[in-house]
Amino acid sequence: MAKGADGRVSALQQQVDRAIAAQLRSAGLPVTPEGLELLPEWRRNAIVACVPTSLLAVVARRKPALRLALAWSGRCDEETQVFLLHWGDSETRWHILWHRDGVSRAVLARAARAEDPEVRAAVAHCLRAGAALVAELAKDPDPVVRREIVGREDTLPPALLIELTADSDADVRRRAIERLPTADSDAPAIEGALAARTDDPDVEVRHAAAQHPRMPAGALARMAADPCARVRFAVGRHAAADELTLERLMTDVDADVRVAAVQHERFPPARLAAAASDPSLHVRAACAAHPRVATQVLARLAADPEPDVRDAVAIRDDLHASVVAVLRASGDAPRLR
Repeated sequence: MAKGADGRVSALQQQVDRAIAAQLRSAGLPVTPEGLELLPEWRRNAIVACVPTSLLAVVARRKPALRLALAWSGRCDEETQVFLLHWGDSETRWHILWHRDGVSRAVLARAARAEDPEVRAAVAHCLRAGAALVAELAKDPDPVVRREIVGREDTLPPALLIELTADSDADVRRRAIERLPTADSDAPAIEGALAARTDDPDVEVRHAAAQHPRMPAGALARMAADPCARVRFAVGRHAAADELTLERLMTDVDADVRVAAVQHERFPPARLAAAASDPSLHVRAACAAHPRVATQVLARLAADPEPDVRDAVAIRDDLHASVVAVLRASGDAPRLR
């Protein structure tokens, strides 16, 4: 009986070899492993189509050039799928994980424990991975895998994202912060996670935290002294920034940060007079466009030596006659609305 089985397998292998040889000759290529590597994809698919199911696993192991075609065919059993996930290239893995016929949770679970982090990363990216497997891979020792988790295209649980904001990898922390929801239901935990990133060693993480709508005002006040101007600018643009924080930003060495502070809806009107004397014309222009700027301050800005500042005054539609008179005296009457 065993001998008959062996003979049957041998006959099937010969059938596969004949199919491979026929495709190679038809393509004008040598009947060698090198020739098989050069075969167009559609010819490889044609070879796999005539491979008996019982030999798919053998072909996967003995013919690396046919692994992609095998993955694309969707005919592989679980053992062969696991093998292809371990030993195939990235495109082969993609076809296994995203094939229209799906991949079983058992295969995903086995691949998630592979030694190769690239295999685990492929599983982490697969939307067919269940919640338990996602949570497991979020604790993977390799940051490549955790980056795939935080980059998934589906919705991740807030608790998992909060945990990832403290990850050892800066890219994972940043992307987790960017994906944190803004819903009230998780606000305390999210605000706590964001506040913990105010002194993060990575500037991109701090910048992402400063931009998040749930960053609390107290944490923003601390970030107003951040060494990076981009972070301080984000603080000045944040809706939760309070008046004291905005006043502090008005002493910033970076003009763009001061502009952000002046443009904020909470910027105290009493400070606009000082802003009107700022050395940066952009800050003075922002002051001129402020909806609560006093008439006396506008009159001073209407005589500003910079045309852009006077333009910012002239385009307003609520100008007092005294301000209009200053603009006319400056020769800016054509710019008036």
